[in-house]
Amino acid sequence: MKNAHMKDAVALSDFLSLLQEQIHEGKVQWDELKVVHTLDEYRQQQDLNRGPSFSTIAAFGPNGALIHYKPSLETNRIIDNSSFLIIDSGGQYLDGTTDVTRTFHFGLATQRQKEIYTRVLMGAIDLAALVFSDSIADSHVDIIARQNLYQVELDYHHETGHGIGSFLNVHEMNINSKEPHRFRANYFFSDEPSYYLPNEYGIRLETILRVVDVKMTVHSARIAVH
Repeated sequence: MKNAHMKDAVALSDFLSLLQEQIHEGKVQWDELKVVHTLDEYRQQQDLNRGPSFSTIAAFGPNGALIHYKPSLETNRIIDNSSFLIIDSGGQYLDGTTDVTRTFHFGLATQRQKEIYTRVLMGAIDLAALVFSDSIADSHVDIIARQNLYQVELDYHHETGHGIGSFLNVHEMNINSKEPHRFRANYFFSDEPSYYLPNEYGIRLETILRVVDVKMTVHSARIAVH
């Protein structure tokens, strides 16, 4: 799984470097569907890649406010520097499965947008850095990713994360406040706090975490780490 994620990170970083450079130059026009096709091509260059792990989501501006949006010929938007772009994508590799979301603004975001993005990022970091007892269910850590949004009366209306297989299903059991599951060592799951402003934009940051054992003086515990 770690090897698969390293290769996937290379493909994604190379693609994002191209995308950012060309949008800033303004000489090449990008739209959501072009992002989907080009990113898929970059992943195919990686060793043991067997295609996307799900249909790539590229959502610009108001389309990003739709949680389960998928671009089509009818909804396809031109990407410029006026709003946020969400890219939610992943790859299937013989040595693992990936799922990653990043949100970009290629222009000047407002102070309000910067604050919300920062609070989403804080939630992602807080969950990734969490040390907790092995008696704690995943339903009890959901609040960790949401707390910084709650402080300013914001929230997102989907699960904080989900399990992910290794060359298996990219979406396994959900991590939310309603269905408790116990963490186990080497369990991989997504950490994806978000925010969506209807008809305006969306912000989502998703990273896959790995659960590892740590020793404590009182009792055993686990920590979720990248």
